[in-house]
Amino acid sequence: MQATVPALVVIRVGVVGFGVMGRRHVGAISRVAGMVPVGVTDTHAHTHEPVAGVPVVDSLGVLLNLGVDACVVASPSPDHVVTAVQLAAAGVHALVEKPLAMDLAECDEILAAFHASSAVARVAHVERFNQSVIAARRCIASGELGVIRELVTHRLAAAPRRSDGGDALLDLGTHDVDLAGWLLRDAFAPVSVHAAPLGGMPIEEAAEMTTESRGGLRTSHVVSVRSDARVRTLSVRGDAGRLDADLLTGRLSSSVRCDVALPASHDPLTSQLEAFRDLILGRLGPEDPTAGASLEEGARAVALTREAMAAAPSCR
Repeated sequence: MQATVPALVVIRVGVVGFGVMGRRHVGAISRVAGMVPVGVTDTHAHTHEPVAGVPVVDSLGVLLNLGVDACVVASPSPDHVVTAVQLAAAGVHALVEKPLAMDLAECDEILAAFHASSAVARVAHVERFNQSVIAARRCIASGELGVIRELVTHRLAAAPRRSDGGDALLDLGTHDVDLAGWLLRDAFAPVSVHAAPLGGMPIEEAAEMTTESRGGLRTSHVVSVRSDARVRTLSVRGDAGRLDADLLTGRLSSSVRCDVALPASHDPLTSQLEAFRDLILGRLGPEDPTAGASLEEGARAVALTREAMAAAPSCR
């Protein structure tokens, strides 16, 4: 049985981690009707001033004592498993930033904890709430592109060097592995997974991950944390047409007649939190494709990415 919050009660939300994503989540929570940010915890709490009246505390225990109903986990990836398990034990709903955890064993630990909990949990694969991605999914589902043969993504950024075990494939590639599964659904059933370094850089910094699925479907995901330009693109090729999307600008084009009309403006982070709210309140069921990535889907993205990394040359 799932924990619920009565529809007339505001959901009190805490944020774990006060880095770039933690700060963004605090702002987004403030924009969601029926949610209010009540506190943030960070290992360097003493260096942070309250933001918009939201206190920054030094431990998860103190945050839980503020009476939170739900938490966004935006701490470094190696900390996700400990935090998520504690939230599950406390019956606190959780939205865990991607990647869900560092490896499949940690993902399984989180899954087991929430299966035994009254709380619901989702993984913050926010690209599912990008309106150009939603339009692409609708176009693919219409059949206008025919049988899908290839999906290609590019996700390039300039990121600070990491000391916590993160790298390009785990930090960035899991986004696009999840997108492939969400867009292509049952057609995405990889029978082989590979990864290779790019541009003479270590595979931890720039790589291409490829998959081959039954029926000849191929995906390619190019990622880099050492790019001079910020790039996030998606291309889908079917035997009847092609679709291209720029996930940063929202521009989308198709060679076939698809319904690709997009809203004038949108905020995927806010939309994701609205879906999380509706899941908590029972307005969305756990199997609803608009409810965000399940823990199982988040674990699958980690598992496939780790499989590719393990098979790659010179990858730790």
